[in-house]
Amino acid sequence: MSDELKKRWLSKEGKILREKLITHIREDNWHLLFEDSFFAKKIKNERDLAGIDLSKLDLSNAKLKGFKLRYSDFNHSNLTHANLWETDLRSANLSKCMLTNANLVKANLWGANLSGANLDNADLFLANFNDTDFTNASLKEAILSEANFCDSHFYKANLIGAEIKMAYLTGSDLREVNLSHATLWDSRIREADLSGADLTGADLSECSLVRTNLIGAKGEFRP
Repeated sequence: MSDELKKRWLSKEGKILREKLITHIREDNWHLLFEDSFFAKKIKNERDLAGIDLSKLDLSNAKLKGFKLRYSDFNHSNLTHANLWETDLRSANLSKCMLTNANLVKANLWGANLSGANLDNADLFLANFNDTDFTNASLKEAILSEANFCDSHFYKANLIGAEIKMAYLTGSDLREVNLSHATLWDSRIREADLSGADLTGADLSECSLVRTNLIGAKGEFRP
């Protein structure tokens, strides 16, 4: 994150802007947010809140659709049922974040940190997670179809029952991941590492597994 972004949120105006945003999220009165002259003047129509610190907060049901939140910090925050559709979260820190049932459709999380996060039942359809860290994350029964996970890190992640149809996982680290009963139909898993993964009951029909490491992978799965 640049020094300019850091200074923005350490300034008096930045602190006021942050508090106004948190208040509107908690009171669920988003229809009034852009009627606030101070807030509207500072972010105009760009919805640019890059670098903001929203860590360790209850932001459940937050409506952040289309906001620019690159380099932001949501560490240990609760974003259950949050609407993050088409939100820019590149290089954001969402480690240990609660994102169950969140809407991340078409969101951009390139290079984000989601280690230890809970994304059970979340919708990640068509999202971009290139080079994203999902180490020890939980994505049980989440929708990951047609999303980009190239070069991402899923070491020991839990994807039991996840829907991962037509997704891109080329070059991903999937070591010791739990993919039991997951559906990976027609996904691209080339040059990935699935060593030690649990593929019990997983559907890998039409998958491309060229040069993928399956050493130690367990379970009977449908190739």
